[in-house]
Order: sequence, then C-alpha cells, then structure tokens
Amino acid sequence: MPDARTERWAEHRAAERRRIVDVAKDAIEDIGPQLTMNEIAARACVPKPALYRFFVDKSELMQAVAERARDDVVAELFRLSDTTPETLGDLLGAALSGYASLIQTYPNLSRYLFFGVENAGAYTAENSRTVAHLIEPLLTATIAPGQPDHDVALLASMVVGAVTGAAAWWLESSDPRMDTAAFVGEVMPVISEMIVSRARRSGLSIDLDTPVPDSWDAQFRSDAV
Repeated sequence: MPDARTERWAEHRAAERRRIVDVAKDAIEDIGPQLTMNEIAARACVPKPALYRFFVDKSELMQAVAERARDDVVAELFRLSDTTPETLGDLLGAALSGYASLIQTYPNLSRYLFFGVENAGAYTAENSRTVAHLIEPLLTATIAPGQPDHDVALLASMVVGAVTGAAAWWLESSDPRMDTAAFVGEVMPVISEMIVSRARRSGLSIDLDTPVPDSWDAQFRSDAV
C-alpha cells in the first residue's frame, strides 16, 4: 500500500504535468505552430530538461496537448445540456457553433493540431472518433421512436469528418468575412442534408424541426461517460 508521501508526489507530478500541457497549449496559440521545447520550458518557468521528466519527447507532449484540445470540445458538447434549444436542428446548430467558436478562439492551436503536429493525422483521427461517439446520442435523438439506430455510429463519423474538413479549410481561408456565424451558415445546411439523406437511405425518418426530447440531456450524459 503506497504511503502518504508517495501519493502526494504522484498527485504533484500529475498536477505539474497538467500545468505544462496548459502552458504548451497557450504557448502554441501565442507563438504559433513553430514553437520549440525551449520556448515551452521558458513559459513553464522550468529548465528544459525538467520537461523530459514528464514527457519522453516533444511528440508525447503534443499528444497530451491534442488530448486537452479534445477535452475542450467534449466540454463544449456537455455545455449544450445547459442550453435550451427548441428543435433538433437548433441543437445541431448549437453544437456546430460551439466547435466553430473554439476554432476561432484558438486558431493557432487548431492549425497545429490539423497540420503541424508530429503524427497529426493520428491525433485528429482519435479526437474525431471521440467526438463522433459523443454526438451519437444527439443524432439518436433525431430518430423517430421505434426506428432502428444501427447506422448512427456511421452517420456520426460522417458528420464529424465533414465538419473537420470544413474547419481545416476555414483555418486556411483568407476571407475576412468568414467569421463563426458565416462558417456555421455555410456548413449547417450541408450537415443537415447529410443527416436527412443518409437516414433516408437507411429507411429512417428524421425531421430536424422536431422539438428536442426531454430525455436528450440524460441520454447524452449517460452515453458520453
């Protein structure tokens, strides 16, 4: 059984690791995708060798940053349960708006994760799988009672893939008119049509003007755990 000092050290180590990840995340946003371990160490107020007590190399630290970014998306989805969208379409729009807001708030971090991380594709794919799993109950809520929902996982992956691709384009767009509202306005009709048409191919009936069911919040939280 570990003693109290061992447990305190483990807690301190975990807390310091989280702090370094937060520092790295902010440093990427401030400095840009070209930041170095030296710059991260300076921001964290630790000698560069100290970073390697918590992370094997820069790649491992960047993976932790990617996971933290995923947690931000998850937190944004959970925040939806505190809102009161009237229809299923409003609910999907709120989810898309939250995601777009994160990208606009952290553009350099988003660029780094999309384009500038070692093994960026693997991180993006893993994060996409996590988000797809989280929006499955949201999509399930759009299916009329009594209909099969075996294709929801595929549909969730398709939606996340489409939004991620559009977001990657948005990050590289030089059009100053493409703010969060404009991005959502462009993407939301496409996502809506994708959901409805894919459901139709599976013999399902989906109406995005349907009121949000009272059970959605409880279903979302239980499925997301």
